[in-house]
Amino acid sequence: MSSLEEKLKSDTTILVNKIRSHPESNSMIEVFNKGPPKDKGYMWGLNEPNYWTEEEKIAINIMHKWVLEIWVQRKCSGYAVMFRSIESKLKTIN
Repeated sequence: MSSLEEKLKSDTTILVNKIRSHPESNSMIEVFNKGPPKDKGYMWGLNEPNYWTEEEKIAINIMHKWVLEIWVQRKCSGYAVMFRSIESKLKTIN
């Protein structure tokens, strides 16, 4: 496994654990179950009007900050890749 793959796996685990222990975890998990708007992806679809509920928007804003913090601190593999990695891991857990 490459260094980037190891960082992605480690950072995904950290973020999934934060999500699962957060008071807004149900809304956060719903964001990933729902997925981004069609043909937008997570990077461009997070601010799509009338797609997300208010609770999902709050959850997205919290997770957005976490992903950006890890991205800057650890120079991880990228914003959109991180959201897809979290989505994949959560779907295997739930």
